[in-house]
Amino acid sequence: MHCFFRVAIKLSPSVCQPIKDLFLSILTLLMILTGGTACVYCGQPLDTIKVKLQTFPGLYSGPISCLRHTVRTEGLQGLYKGSVPALVCNVSENAVLFVALGAMKKLVASLCNSHPDKLRLVHTKLKQKIV
Repeated sequence: MHCFFRVAIKLSPSVCQPIKDLFLSILTLLMILTGGTACVYCGQPLDTIKVKLQTFPGLYSGPISCLRHTVRTEGLQGLYKGSVPALVCNVSENAVLFVALGAMKKLVASLCNSHPDKLRLVHTKLKQKIV
């Protein structure tokens, strides 16, 4: 794979690799933030309704009643109460999972004398040997 930066600004390969690593790290961070944020903001209204139903069991006749009452009294932002702690937890969890996945891929790749991007090929070859 050619380094875009080396071609664009004529950098040597030894300078190009750290730039590529930095770019991939920033891209991974953006994926972590985007994934965590999307997960929280898609699920938070349902979680808010669930918590209200569990906390006040006799107040609402069901989830739709809870949804209507919350939107009528607090507006749409009432469905997103508690989003910040959930967002912090989810982004932190995604960060740990991404870092652990990368570390485990590198470990397995080093044990298999392979590159982390080629682990699928190693897995397929091992599976063929077993069967």
